[in-house]
Formats: sequence, C-alpha cells, structure tokens
Amino acid sequence: MFGYPLLGMIGMNLKRLHRIFIGGFVCMLLVISSDLSVASENNRPIQVEVVITDQYPRYLAKGAPDENIELHPINIVNKGRYGAQVRFSGCTPDNTGKCKAQVLYILLDPQGHKRFSSGWLRLWYDRPPVPIGETRIGEEGMGGEIKGEPPGSWEVVAVVRDQVSGLVSTNIASFAVPAPLLSAGHVGASHCHVDESVLFTCRSGPKQISVCASTDALRKTGYLAYRFGRPSQRPEIDFPSSGTNPATVFSYFASSYAKGGTELLQFSIGEFTYQVFSEHHAFDWNGSGVVVNRGKKRVAYFLCNEKSLINNLHQLKFMGLPNEEFTDFVDHEPAK
Repeated sequence: MFGYPLLGMIGMNLKRLHRIFIGGFVCMLLVISSDLSVASENNRPIQVEVVITDQYPRYLAKGAPDENIELHPINIVNKGRYGAQVRFSGCTPDNTGKCKAQVLYILLDPQGHKRFSSGWLRLWYDRPPVPIGETRIGEEGMGGEIKGEPPGSWEVVAVVRDQVSGLVSTNIASFAVPAPLLSAGHVGASHCHVDESVLFTCRSGPKQISVCASTDALRKTGYLAYRFGRPSQRPEIDFPSSGTNPATVFSYFASSYAKGGTELLQFSIGEFTYQVFSEHHAFDWNGSGVVVNRGKKRVAYFLCNEKSLINNLHQLKFMGLPNEEFTDFVDHEPAK
C-alpha cells in the first residue's frame, strides 16, 4: 500500500516540527514560524474530518470547487484504489479576506509504523472562508492502492495548519484491510464466519481444520481462533474463549530459505500442545496439518488434503505473537 499526494505538493515548512508516534496515534509539538500571525482569543481551530472513500482524490476535488461534494465513505478496503480526503469547516482570513490552510497526511500501518507522509499540501489556500454552517472538501487529498499489504486496521492522520491563526487541528480515520476471505461458493470449506479472515483451513479426512481471525486482530483489539470439527457443523474445538488476547495463548514461528520453509502456530489446551504446521521444501518432506502432543508423545495427528488447503499463516508475522516456546520442534511427518 502506498499513499501519495494529488495535484502537487506545497513546499512550506515549519521551523520546528516534532512528531511522536505512540501506539498508532500522532502527537504533534508545533512551534510556529515568526512570519505567521499569532492566534487571537476569537480564533478557533479548523474543524476537520478525514474521510476514507472508494473515490480517487483526483476525481473529488480537482480545481477545489466551492461547493459541497458528496463522498462515499468506506471502512474496509479489499483491493484497488482508495482515497483519503479532508472535510472541513472554518478558517481564519488574513487582512485580504483570504484563508491560508494546509494539510499533512500520514499513513500508519497496523503496527503503528509510519508508511507515508505527504508533506504539506493545500487545504484551502488564497480562498475566502467557507460560509458559517457549511463544509467543504480540501483542495488536495491522499490516494493509495491496495497491493497485498498486511491485514489489519490502517490509519490516515490528517494534520491541518491554519497559517493565519497559527492553530493546528488533527483527525484520524481508520480502515480495515482484511486477510483473503473464502468466496461465497466455498460453503462448508471453512469454520470461519463470513466476517472473518481465513488464515488457514483444510480437510483432514472427515474433519475441517481452520484458523480464523477478526479483521482488526492485528491491532490487538480483535481475536484469533482455532476451530476443528466436521464441516458445516458446530466445531468440536473452538479455541480460545471469546475476549482472549491472542498474544497470551498463541505462539508463531516462521523460517524460510531458498528451497523452502516452515510455518507453525502453537497453543496449549490443558496438558496438550497443538501445532498447526505447514512444511514446504524442494528436497524434503512437504505437508500441512495439526499435530497434538502430550509432553513429547504424539497423541493425535491430522494431515491436510493439499487440494483443500488455504494457507495464509504468513500473515501472522504482523501480529506480534511470541515465539520463545519454539525450542523443541515437534515432528510433523506422518508416523513411519
């Protein structure tokens, strides 16, 4: 995913701008340049709302029409282009009756890391103030495109600076990038619900093995679930219980090299240790499934039918699950 400014950038800088990213939020310490007006008691910050939309910005505000524009807000972006645009009201005019407002867009990934910063763009520049009680769409927006990025809750932060009053406003909008979902035609092919992401699923004899996640799991506000049982029936195992933080019960390990790799999701139920595994090697054994051990003794083993396998376990690497438990690897090959 990438964001980039539309209709050009404005190269205006502050003398000092400190950004502190804490848990996906942006805190800004601003020291206003001496050539800007000082805010009076009557001035108020610009009211700002970031809107995530399926409309690409160049089709939203090209030429910044002085009228309301209808936006189509979305909160899930599956694939393709999307837009982020600021809807605002209020600005302080200078002594010529014109506003000078700028906007800075910042894109944060599900871990709160900055993926993109637009630089200062035009929000409402050399234009008369918006009439009281009305809103407008800013002159320049941010556009992006989904190309297989990590699933989870992404955020767009908009920082708006009123150059005349010297006041700063911020607003944050979030959108979910879901992990790939099974199509509606795969009825019974997973124990995952229609609003969940399928991280792993396959048939093993008469049973279905599934690892499912809520679309916000990567923000540590959602859930991860292992489910096992007959297709289209209530799972025999649905672990963990509702409301459990995935990082407290699951561990994940992945190792790759030029000719293959291994992925493991581990958890324990009572005295039994479960490993959902996927082994893929050019010159060694290949397979996926679940192995259950009590101590070092294997007590259950379910090998996937490879034709039924959907494996997105690699997306767990973005979830921050611990992996310190993987000191002794359980044998994943069928018993000889």
